[in-house]
Amino acid sequence: MGLFDSIKNSIKEISEWYLKINEEKVKKFLETIDDPIAKEISWHPLLRWWASFKTHNLQTNQNGWLEYKAVTWAKVFSIIFIIFSFVPLFLIPAFLQNLGYFFLVPVFFWLIFLTGGIYMFKSFSKSIVFDKAIGYFYKWKLKSNMWIIDVSDKNIVPLSNIYALQVISEFIKTDKSSYYSHEINLVLSDKVRINVIDCWNIDSMRNDAKQIWEYLWIPVWDFSGI
Repeated sequence: MGLFDSIKNSIKEISEWYLKINEEKVKKFLETIDDPIAKEISWHPLLRWWASFKTHNLQTNQNGWLEYKAVTWAKVFSIIFIIFSFVPLFLIPAFLQNLGYFFLVPVFFWLIFLTGGIYMFKSFSKSIVFDKAIGYFYKWKLKSNMWIIDVSDKNIVPLSNIYALQVISEFIKTDKSSYYSHEINLVLSDKVRINVIDCWNIDSMRNDAKQIWEYLWIPVWDFSGI
């Protein structure tokens, strides 16, 4: 067995061990909740990418709705990322002179960084709103006529369909750091889960969950920090 296979097997064993431990914790946690839907939904994270920093703040809008707004530096970071994406383009003359068609390499990296930066900026600019005035939760960029609701959009949900809030955590380990990250998910009446937000700060997540609970008066199932 080679070194690569050994590393692969070790990662697999650690993953299986973590899932087993987590399943045991979920089982004990669900014993404290007398709700059949809580026992039927998944308690694994919805997101594959977890923020290691706070990107949004939950605020009460002047119109009375709850809205997540991006913190200023998060948008600035995405703009810097977009600007940085153009750096590889300055390498094109050198690649053309020495490597011919390999000039496409810096173009490839430019497209990757540019796409990532635009995606981050759009994500940070998107509205995340609980609005009793129209009776919907939505994650979108507000249009001129916000009263036109596209019910086929999975990110637009009637507030009456929201059954509970789910707060869950996961331990993230990378080559350079490790941390816990947390997410708030909506649990709908049909047992579908929709992510609201994710963040590394558990106190912030719990405060947000409390605000949403006070606004909607629905159960909060907090499986974070267990």
